[in-house]
Amino acid sequence: MNRLGRVLIVVCVFVGLFLIHGCGSMFPIRTYSIQTARGNPAAVGSHGISLYEYGRPIGKPYAVLGKVMTYKRGGLGAVRELDYQSTPPEDMVEEMKGPAMGMGADAVIGIYHGEYRGVNIGAEYVSGLAVQILDEDREQDPEGTDLRVGILPVQIGKADMDEKDYAVLDRDLRAGARWFLEDKGYYAPVDPTLRFIGTVPDLLKNSPSGLDSLYGDETELLLLIEVIDEQAFVPILLDVRKVVLKTTLFSKSLGKVVWENQVQNEKVTGVFWTWMNKAVTRAGAIEGVLKPLPFYSRMGTSAFVAYPPEMVKKKK
Repeated sequence: MNRLGRVLIVVCVFVGLFLIHGCGSMFPIRTYSIQTARGNPAAVGSHGISLYEYGRPIGKPYAVLGKVMTYKRGGLGAVRELDYQSTPPEDMVEEMKGPAMGMGADAVIGIYHGEYRGVNIGAEYVSGLAVQILDEDREQDPEGTDLRVGILPVQIGKADMDEKDYAVLDRDLRAGARWFLEDKGYYAPVDPTLRFIGTVPDLLKNSPSGLDSLYGDETELLLLIEVIDEQAFVPILLDVRKVVLKTTLFSKSLGKVVWENQVQNEKVTGVFWTWMNKAVTRAGAIEGVLKPLPFYSRMGTSAFVAYPPEMVKKKK
Protein backbone atom coordinates (compact mmCIF):
# COMPACT_ATOMS: atom_id res chain seq x y z
CA MET A 1 0.00 0.00 0.00
CA ASN A 2 1.44 3.41 -0.94
CA ARG A 3 1.72 6.40 1.33
CA LEU A 4 -1.36 8.13 -0.11
CA GLY A 5 -3.47 5.04 0.58
CA ARG A 6 -2.35 4.91 4.21
CA VAL A 7 -3.13 8.61 4.64
CA LEU A 8 -6.62 8.12 3.24
CA ILE A 9 -7.29 5.25 5.66
CA VAL A 10 -6.19 7.36 8.64
CA VAL A 11 -8.39 10.25 7.48
CA CYS A 12 -11.40 7.92 7.11
CA VAL A 13 -10.86 6.54 10.61
CA PHE A 14 -10.77 10.03 12.12
CA VAL A 15 -13.87 11.06 10.15
CA GLY A 16 -15.70 7.93 11.36
CA LEU A 17 -14.78 8.60 14.98
CA PHE A 18 -15.92 12.21 14.61
CA LEU A 19 -19.25 11.14 13.17
CA ILE A 20 -19.80 8.60 15.96
CA HIS A 21 -19.02 11.23 18.58
CA GLY A 22 -21.25 13.73 16.81
CA CYS A 23 -24.17 11.31 16.70
CA GLY A 24 -23.75 10.59 20.41
CA SER A 25 -23.85 14.31 21.16
CA MET A 26 -26.76 14.92 18.80
CA PHE A 27 -28.85 12.10 20.28
CA PRO A 28 -27.95 11.98 24.00
CA ILE A 29 -29.48 9.50 26.42
CA ARG A 30 -32.46 11.02 28.21
CA THR A 31 -34.31 9.72 31.25
CA TYR A 32 -38.02 9.48 31.92
CA SER A 33 -39.60 8.31 35.16
CA ILE A 34 -43.09 8.23 36.54
CA GLN A 35 -43.74 7.35 40.18
CA THR A 36 -46.98 5.71 41.30
CA ALA A 37 -46.09 4.71 44.87
CA ARG A 38 -43.69 5.83 47.57
CA GLY A 39 -40.65 3.81 48.52
CA ASN A 40 -38.02 4.23 51.18
CA PRO A 41 -34.77 5.64 49.67
CA ALA A 42 -32.91 4.70 52.85
CA ALA A 43 -33.78 1.05 52.23
CA VAL A 44 -31.62 0.95 49.11
CA GLY A 45 -28.48 0.93 51.24
CA SER A 46 -24.98 0.37 49.95
CA HIS A 47 -25.84 -2.55 47.69
CA GLY A 48 -27.36 -0.21 45.13
CA ILE A 49 -29.80 -1.22 42.40
CA SER A 50 -30.29 -4.77 41.14
CA LEU A 51 -31.18 -5.12 37.46
CA TYR A 52 -33.40 -7.82 35.94
CA GLU A 53 -33.98 -8.14 32.22
CA TYR A 54 -37.43 -8.94 30.83
CA GLY A 55 -38.42 -12.54 31.49
CA ARG A 56 -35.89 -13.07 34.28
CA PRO A 57 -37.62 -14.25 37.49
CA ILE A 58 -37.21 -12.15 40.62
CA GLY A 59 -37.89 -14.92 43.14
CA LYS A 60 -39.00 -12.47 45.82
CA PRO A 61 -42.14 -10.41 46.47
CA TYR A 62 -41.90 -6.76 45.48
CA ALA A 63 -43.87 -3.52 45.32
CA VAL A 64 -43.94 -1.52 42.09
CA LEU A 65 -42.98 2.11 42.71
CA GLY A 66 -43.04 3.36 39.13
CA LYS A 67 -41.57 3.12 35.68
CA VAL A 68 -38.18 4.30 34.43
CA MET A 69 -37.14 4.69 30.82
CA THR A 70 -34.08 5.93 28.98
CA TYR A 71 -34.34 6.88 25.34
CA LYS A 72 -32.63 8.53 22.42
CA ARG A 73 -34.58 10.69 20.01
CA GLY A 74 -33.65 10.92 16.37
CA GLY A 75 -31.82 8.42 14.26
CA LEU A 76 -33.42 5.95 11.91
CA GLY A 77 -34.94 3.69 14.55
CA ALA A 78 -36.40 0.38 13.45
CA VAL A 79 -39.59 -1.65 13.38
CA ARG A 80 -38.53 -5.19 14.17
CA GLU A 81 -40.49 -8.40 14.46
CA LEU A 82 -42.43 -8.61 17.71
CA ASP A 83 -40.48 -11.67 18.87
CA TYR A 84 -37.11 -9.98 18.27
CA GLN A 85 -35.06 -9.64 21.46
CA SER A 86 -31.91 -7.59 21.82
CA THR A 87 -29.61 -6.91 24.75
CA PRO A 88 -30.33 -3.48 26.25
CA PRO A 89 -27.33 -1.14 25.78
CA GLU A 90 -25.29 -0.94 28.99
CA ASP A 91 -25.07 2.87 29.01
CA MET A 92 -28.85 3.22 28.68
CA VAL A 93 -29.43 0.68 31.47
CA GLU A 94 -26.93 2.45 33.71
CA GLU A 95 -28.84 5.72 33.35
CA MET A 96 -31.97 4.05 34.79
CA LYS A 97 -30.40 3.66 38.22
CA GLY A 98 -30.57 7.31 39.29
CA PRO A 99 -34.34 7.82 38.80
CA ALA A 100 -35.06 4.41 40.33
CA MET A 101 -33.01 5.14 43.44
CA GLY A 102 -34.77 8.49 43.72
CA MET A 103 -38.04 6.60 44.09
CA GLY A 104 -36.62 4.44 46.85
CA ALA A 105 -36.35 1.39 44.60
CA ASP A 106 -33.72 -1.29 45.10
CA ALA A 107 -34.30 -3.03 41.77
CA VAL A 108 -35.41 -2.38 38.20
CA ILE A 109 -37.21 -5.38 36.71
CA GLY A 110 -38.56 -6.34 33.29
CA ILE A 111 -35.90 -4.32 31.46
CA TYR A 112 -36.36 -4.52 27.70
CA HIS A 113 -34.90 -2.75 24.68
CA GLY A 114 -37.07 -1.31 21.93
CA GLU A 115 -36.72 0.69 18.74
CA TYR A 116 -39.29 2.50 16.65
CA ARG A 117 -39.45 4.30 13.32
CA GLY A 118 -42.55 6.32 12.53
CA VAL A 119 -43.64 9.61 10.96
CA ASN A 120 -40.76 12.00 11.69
CA ILE A 121 -39.93 9.78 14.69
CA GLY A 122 -36.85 7.69 15.26
CA ALA A 123 -36.34 6.37 18.78
CA GLU A 124 -34.40 3.79 20.75
CA TYR A 125 -35.49 3.12 24.31
CA VAL A 126 -34.98 0.92 27.36
CA SER A 127 -37.88 0.51 29.78
CA GLY A 128 -38.35 -1.15 33.16
CA LEU A 129 -40.28 -1.10 36.43
CA ALA A 130 -38.73 0.39 39.55
CA VAL A 131 -39.56 -1.84 42.52
CA GLN A 132 -38.79 -2.30 46.17
CA ILE A 133 -38.06 -5.87 47.25
CA LEU A 134 -40.25 -6.92 50.18
CA ASP A 135 -39.67 -9.30 53.05
CA GLU A 136 -40.59 -12.88 52.22
CA ASP A 137 -43.56 -12.84 54.59
CA ARG A 138 -45.14 -9.78 52.97
CA GLU A 139 -47.53 -9.94 50.04
CA GLN A 140 -46.97 -7.83 46.97
CA ASP A 141 -48.41 -4.35 47.22
CA PRO A 142 -51.16 -4.12 44.58
CA GLU A 143 -50.74 -0.36 44.17
CA GLY A 144 -48.59 0.98 41.39
CA THR A 145 -49.14 -1.85 38.91
CA ASP A 146 -51.81 -0.10 36.85
CA LEU A 147 -49.21 1.34 34.50
CA ARG A 148 -48.71 -2.07 32.88
CA VAL A 149 -50.54 -2.37 29.55
CA GLY A 150 -50.91 -5.57 27.54
CA ILE A 151 -51.23 -4.87 23.80
CA LEU A 152 -53.59 -7.40 22.25
CA PRO A 153 -53.23 -8.70 18.68
CA VAL A 154 -54.74 -6.38 16.07
CA GLN A 155 -58.36 -7.29 15.30
CA ILE A 156 -59.66 -7.14 11.71
CA GLY A 157 -63.14 -8.60 12.27
CA LYS A 158 -64.62 -10.33 9.23
CA ALA A 159 -62.19 -8.79 6.78
CA ASP A 160 -60.39 -11.26 4.51
CA MET A 161 -56.66 -10.60 4.63
CA ASP A 162 -53.59 -12.48 3.51
CA GLU A 163 -51.64 -13.98 6.42
CA LYS A 164 -48.41 -12.19 5.50
CA ASP A 165 -50.19 -8.85 5.09
CA TYR A 166 -51.84 -9.31 8.49
CA ALA A 167 -48.48 -10.10 10.11
CA VAL A 168 -47.08 -6.80 8.81
CA LEU A 169 -50.16 -4.86 9.95
CA ASP A 170 -50.10 -6.48 13.40
CA ARG A 171 -46.37 -5.91 13.82
CA ASP A 172 -46.36 -2.26 12.78
CA LEU A 173 -49.46 -1.21 14.70
CA ARG A 174 -48.41 -3.00 17.90
CA ALA A 175 -44.79 -1.77 17.65
CA GLY A 176 -46.11 1.76 17.17
CA ALA A 177 -48.59 1.40 20.04
CA ARG A 178 -45.81 0.11 22.30
CA TRP A 179 -43.65 3.18 21.65
CA PHE A 180 -46.49 5.68 22.14
CA LEU A 181 -47.62 3.94 25.33
CA GLU A 182 -44.07 3.95 26.69
CA ASP A 183 -43.67 7.60 25.73
CA LYS A 184 -46.86 8.42 27.67
CA GLY A 185 -45.56 6.73 30.83
CA TYR A 186 -46.99 3.21 30.56
CA TYR A 187 -44.96 -0.01 30.60
CA ALA A 188 -45.91 -2.10 27.59
CA PRO A 189 -43.72 -4.96 26.39
CA VAL A 190 -45.46 -7.10 23.75
CA ASP A 191 -46.10 -10.83 24.05
CA PRO A 192 -46.11 -12.11 20.42
CA THR A 193 -47.30 -15.59 21.48
CA LEU A 194 -50.57 -14.33 22.99
CA ARG A 195 -53.75 -15.25 21.12
CA PHE A 196 -57.01 -13.31 21.27
CA ILE A 197 -59.84 -12.81 18.78
CA GLY A 198 -62.70 -10.51 19.65
CA THR A 199 -63.77 -7.05 20.76
CA VAL A 200 -64.82 -5.39 24.04
CA PRO A 201 -67.94 -7.58 24.49
CA ASP A 202 -65.68 -10.63 24.26
CA LEU A 203 -63.43 -9.20 26.96
CA LEU A 204 -66.50 -8.59 29.13
CA LYS A 205 -67.58 -12.22 28.72
CA ASN A 206 -64.24 -13.45 30.06
CA SER A 207 -63.96 -14.74 33.60
CA PRO A 208 -61.38 -13.11 35.90
CA SER A 209 -59.04 -16.04 35.27
CA GLY A 210 -59.63 -15.68 31.54
CA LEU A 211 -58.66 -12.02 31.65
CA ASP A 212 -55.62 -12.82 33.79
CA SER A 213 -54.44 -15.18 31.06
CA LEU A 214 -54.01 -12.06 28.91
CA TYR A 215 -50.60 -10.74 30.00
CA GLY A 216 -50.87 -12.17 33.52
CA ASP A 217 -52.57 -11.13 36.72
CA GLU A 218 -50.11 -8.28 37.32
CA THR A 219 -51.23 -6.46 34.16
CA GLU A 220 -54.34 -4.41 34.85
CA LEU A 221 -54.89 -2.65 31.50
CA LEU A 222 -55.33 -4.08 28.00
CA LEU A 223 -55.07 -2.15 24.74
CA LEU A 224 -57.39 -3.38 22.01
CA ILE A 225 -56.57 -2.27 18.44
CA GLU A 226 -59.26 -2.76 15.81
CA VAL A 227 -59.26 -2.13 12.07
CA ILE A 228 -62.95 -1.92 11.21
CA ASP A 229 -64.02 -2.24 7.58
CA GLU A 230 -67.73 -1.40 7.46
CA GLN A 231 -68.19 -3.28 4.19
CA ALA A 232 -66.14 -6.33 5.11
CA PHE A 233 -69.27 -8.48 5.37
CA VAL A 234 -70.49 -7.49 1.88
CA PRO A 235 -69.46 -10.04 -0.77
CA ILE A 236 -69.37 -7.40 -3.54
CA LEU A 237 -66.22 -5.28 -3.60
CA LEU A 238 -67.36 -1.67 -3.31
CA ASP A 239 -65.37 1.10 -4.96
CA VAL A 240 -65.34 3.33 -1.89
CA ARG A 241 -65.71 2.40 1.77
CA LYS A 242 -64.99 3.81 5.23
CA VAL A 243 -62.32 2.13 7.33
CA VAL A 244 -61.76 2.91 11.01
CA LEU A 245 -58.72 2.36 13.24
CA LYS A 246 -59.94 2.18 16.83
CA THR A 247 -58.04 1.79 20.10
CA THR A 248 -59.61 0.93 23.44
CA LEU A 249 -58.00 0.89 26.89
CA PHE A 250 -59.76 -1.73 29.02
CA SER A 251 -59.53 -2.31 32.79
CA LYS A 252 -59.60 -5.98 33.83
CA SER A 253 -60.61 -5.48 37.46
CA LEU A 254 -63.30 -2.88 36.71
CA GLY A 255 -64.55 -4.72 33.63
CA LYS A 256 -64.98 -1.48 31.73
CA VAL A 257 -63.49 0.75 29.07
CA VAL A 258 -61.24 3.46 30.51
CA TRP A 259 -60.59 5.32 27.25
CA GLU A 260 -61.16 4.93 23.53
CA ASN A 261 -60.43 6.84 20.34
CA GLN A 262 -60.54 6.30 16.60
CA VAL A 263 -59.33 7.72 13.31
CA GLN A 264 -60.94 6.94 9.98
CA ASN A 265 -60.59 7.18 6.23
CA GLU A 266 -63.91 7.53 4.44
CA LYS A 267 -62.57 7.21 0.91
CA VAL A 268 -60.79 3.88 0.80
CA THR A 269 -60.94 2.30 -2.65
CA GLY A 270 -60.76 -1.46 -3.03
CA VAL A 271 -60.02 -3.64 -0.02
CA PHE A 272 -59.49 -1.98 3.36
CA TRP A 273 -55.80 -2.93 3.38
CA THR A 274 -55.12 -0.31 0.68
CA TRP A 275 -55.53 2.46 3.27
CA MET A 276 -52.50 1.28 5.24
CA ASN A 277 -50.41 -0.54 2.67
CA LYS A 278 -47.45 1.77 3.33
CA ALA A 279 -45.39 1.77 6.53
CA VAL A 280 -45.61 5.55 6.87
CA THR A 281 -49.41 5.40 6.68
CA ARG A 282 -49.61 2.68 9.33
CA ALA A 283 -47.28 4.72 11.55
CA GLY A 284 -49.33 7.88 11.03
CA ALA A 285 -52.59 6.09 11.80
CA ILE A 286 -51.44 4.58 15.12
CA GLU A 287 -49.82 7.88 16.10
CA GLY A 288 -53.00 9.80 15.33
CA VAL A 289 -55.25 7.48 17.31
CA LEU A 290 -52.99 7.26 20.40
CA LYS A 291 -51.68 10.82 20.54
CA PRO A 292 -54.62 12.09 22.71
CA LEU A 293 -54.22 9.24 25.25
CA PRO A 294 -53.37 10.61 28.72
CA PHE A 295 -51.56 8.63 31.38
CA TYR A 296 -54.21 7.06 33.61
CA SER A 297 -53.62 5.87 37.14
CA ARG A 298 -56.00 4.48 39.71
CA MET A 299 -56.68 6.91 42.52
CA GLY A 300 -58.12 4.81 45.32
CA THR A 301 -59.84 1.63 44.19
CA SER A 302 -62.75 2.61 41.96
CA ALA A 303 -61.68 4.93 39.16
CA PHE A 304 -58.88 5.85 36.80
CA VAL A 305 -57.96 9.49 36.37
CA ALA A 306 -55.37 11.29 34.28
CA TYR A 307 -52.04 11.32 36.11
CA PRO A 308 -50.93 14.72 37.53
CA PRO A 309 -48.45 16.14 34.97
CA GLU A 310 -46.16 17.55 37.67
CA MET A 311 -45.40 13.99 38.83
CA VAL A 312 -43.87 13.02 35.49
CA LYS A 313 -40.10 13.56 35.60
CA LYS A 314 -39.20 13.69 31.94
CA LYS A 315 -35.96 15.24 30.75
CA LYS A 316 -36.21 16.46 27.18
